[in-house]
Amino acid sequence: MSRGYFAAEDIEICKKVFDDICATGHITSEYERIELASQIIYFYQHGVTIEDSLEQLVVSMAERQRPT
Repeated sequence: MSRGYFAAEDIEICKKVFDDICATGHITSEYERIELASQIIYFYQHGVTIEDSLEQLVVSMAERQRPT
């Protein structure tokens, strides 16, 4: 990602994380999907490029943001 653009492998990682979280988190609304995609892209651009780490971070952030 340091090249300033997303290469095919970058997109593949982000898409896999997105699909996995949607499937396990039962994310169905358009708003939730847009928020999820934004978070994945943000963290990926900021250096979290390992698939498992990216997924764990995004899930952890979502859990913290859920109302209790």
